[in-house]
Amino acid sequence: MKGNTFRAVTLAALMVLSTFVGGLAFAGGAAAETTGIDGQVTPNDVSVSEQNTHEVSVLLTDVNLSDGSTDAAVDVEFPAAFDLNSTSISNQNINASGTTSIGTNSWIGAAGNNTVRITWQDSNGANSTDIWVNFTASQVTAADSQGGFDVSAQADANGDGMWYGTSPVIETINVGQVSATQTTNGSTVFQGQKVVFNAAANDDDSQQDNYELRRVTDSGSKFRTALNLEGGYVNVTTDGLPTGEDYIITNNPDDSADFGFEVTEQTLDASFNESSVTKGNPGHVDFTLDSNRRSYEVAITNSQLGDSESDWDTVFSNAGDLNDDDEYVVSVGSTEKTWMLNFPDNDNIDTGEYNFDAEVTDTTASASASLNVSDPAAGEINFDQTVFEEQRGDIASIVVNTENLNADTGYVQIGSIDNGYRANLTVMDGSDDGQVTIEMNTFLAADYARNGGNMTPFSAADDDDSVTVAENVSASSNLMSSNAYDLQAFKEVSGWDGSADANAVATLSLQERSATEIVNWRAAQGTSVPDDVEAVLDAVDEGSITQSDTLAKGDVLVQQISASGLAGAIAAQNQSNTTANFVSLVNDSGYADLSVEGPGGTEFYMPDQIAGVVVDADNDTHYVVVGTQNPVIVDGDNSTTNFAGQPYKFRTGYTYTSNITLFESDRTGVSSDETLTDDVMVEERSLSIDTPADLPQSDSANVTGTTTLAPGTTLNVRVQSSDANSPFLRSNPNTEVVAGEGGQAMYTSTFDMSDVAAGTNFTVRVSGTGVDTVTANGQIVAASTGGNDTTTTTTTTSTTTTTTTTTTTTTTTTTEPTTTTTTTTSGDSTTMSGGSNTTTTTSSSGPVPGFGVGIALLALLAAGALALRREN
Repeated sequence: MKGNTFRAVTLAALMVLSTFVGGLAFAGGAAAETTGIDGQVTPNDVSVSEQNTHEVSVLLTDVNLSDGSTDAAVDVEFPAAFDLNSTSISNQNINASGTTSIGTNSWIGAAGNNTVRITWQDSNGANSTDIWVNFTASQVTAADSQGGFDVSAQADANGDGMWYGTSPVIETINVGQVSATQTTNGSTVFQGQKVVFNAAANDDDSQQDNYELRRVTDSGSKFRTALNLEGGYVNVTTDGLPTGEDYIITNNPDDSADFGFEVTEQTLDASFNESSVTKGNPGHVDFTLDSNRRSYEVAITNSQLGDSESDWDTVFSNAGDLNDDDEYVVSVGSTEKTWMLNFPDNDNIDTGEYNFDAEVTDTTASASASLNVSDPAAGEINFDQTVFEEQRGDIASIVVNTENLNADTGYVQIGSIDNGYRANLTVMDGSDDGQVTIEMNTFLAADYARNGGNMTPFSAADDDDSVTVAENVSASSNLMSSNAYDLQAFKEVSGWDGSADANAVATLSLQERSATEIVNWRAAQGTSVPDDVEAVLDAVDEGSITQSDTLAKGDVLVQQISASGLAGAIAAQNQSNTTANFVSLVNDSGYADLSVEGPGGTEFYMPDQIAGVVVDADNDTHYVVVGTQNPVIVDGDNSTTNFAGQPYKFRTGYTYTSNITLFESDRTGVSSDETLTDDVMVEERSLSIDTPADLPQSDSANVTGTTTLAPGTTLNVRVQSSDANSPFLRSNPNTEVVAGEGGQAMYTSTFDMSDVAAGTNFTVRVSGTGVDTVTANGQIVAASTGGNDTTTTTTTTSTTTTTTTTTTTTTTTTTEPTTTTTTTTSGDSTTMSGGSNTTTTTSSSGPVPGFGVGIALLALLAAGALALRREN
């Protein structure tokens, strides 16, 4: 075998050298025929009656490739003991310095049943060069006996019928005499493989021919079977050998090993990535073989494909060859191999359950997998509406109805080459609700088409659905223009290329973007970021988020930005969530800037102050939640300290401005810088209690007051006795600040004082988060003398009657003159006077500054004066 190795290396060197030397040949030295023939055939070691695929290369030296010869030929003759009845020829090629092509007259049996003829034509080549004629011969069956068998070749390099050579031998194929390197001593073999021991070369007493196969045990070895010595080789078939065991081959009296190996089981698993496939729609499915072995051949059978090699080649894309046993043999070169099987929509491919049985050709490994193949169903695909409108730069939602489609899959085309933009999409209804919503980021679409990127402009609104981009092309990387883009839906993928009419059409209308306003709202300190738009709107309805031009230091600022065309750019920042995307947009992208500007050129450092962002895409509104409790303040140089090294402070008594600027950019469609602003006055956090703070002896006595704190803030209101002989404590820790008339923030806390003795002194204490506590002194007032919100009826001999209800109605009557006072909770005041009688009606919708205990005292004084006058 050393001679063969030397010759193979020499031939390979000649093949490389010929590529360079051929270019040095000169005109006038043309040879009539080749001056030499050599070659090689691999593999050249095979087993008895084994079917193999051989790679054949024939070297012809000093060939004229400039004479325009046609039907130049090489005949390669395989041994007569070999069977080529099932052989096929492929991969024919000429390796030479010159333009050549394989002729159409390539066949088996040209000059004998086992002769392969390869023809070619030449033109414009060198007139004296070496060439290699190469081809692959598949399914060549070796001789049924051991020995060395010669392969020979001859050539007619000029195509004139004059053949060079008397069939010189280019290779000797060894049948049954496998080289000693085929099985390595001590190696692991898979159950079913043949183990070959070259006894003649590796054992001095091989002539004794008394070899045994023995299984290795802890104490030595045990006899398994006797072995034959044939042509100097010992062959072991491992089909029936238990796996996980070590074996030795020996003919020694002491059973010492001449040769050893381990037998293991080859694993094999076959699977499809889908359980079914629809012919032609798209008709693709992945078939995977997984094994613990890296390189092997596998024979696959299937009743539907049967003996039709053309059908097998269609399904497997010519990956293998069909043998005489109707097995499709494919090669595997890795532990996991996947083929994409194709099932076109034609009559040659049957429908039904396809069972694929795979068996490794040289081991016992086998596996099966099943696939259901069905015809395309009718199905329906259409759009949910005829026109989808969106602003350029935003995210367009295109709803596709996919009722009863094959594999729940349809095809959508957006735009056209005439529009300057086109995308072909595959949509799959994984949720089985008959609908797929395509989310199209119009900010990303054109740029992605031109430059690619990490983020696709298309996705499905439902995580169970999918949208796959097959094509995305654009004439420009700038923002998609305001235009009407055609939408077409197809049941078959062939509609993309225009070969089929659309099953449904609609229009995507992209309109110009705009920026309208920024408005300041506020919420209580500590307010968490709303989860979604509905939560924001609910908070507005409840009054816990209110529009305001003032802000107590520490309140939460909510900036409402009304601007279309931002949603796509926000999403394109590709951060972990919406808030992170928005912060990236206004701080890092160069497309926009958001700030809260204060005195002296200072402003909030927004990356630290934006607590959350809620996007209302339907209304092109963005709610930015900004914390003001301990904001980081920076100057124009982005420094947090002033010239004295002191940190900038959030200062009360000054106006701060919410400011968003959208910078000019073709990517966002902003033609020139746009700025939106809204001012807010910052106030100290403060509380006050309405005075006098006296409370009526009632079950609904109200403590009221005003504050600078945001509506929604929770206060703790306490009323505690200051008289040691009449102790009591009332507490309401959940008193909520609300927006009063004119936007004034106020609070009302109601207590039951009906069991507290009149005249008892007390202290009111009001406290809250981040604000100084305030107090006020008061006294429990008897029902007959007044108070807030009491109900009392008192009758005296002076015929003076006082009636108080929960609507605060007081009526005082005397014989002369007559004065009637009525107080309600409506909010209007009307005074009518005439003669000696006066009637006053006062209404209030709630606690009104200046109306309370003081008015009650005035009423009591008036009643006393009237009574004194009557006595006098």
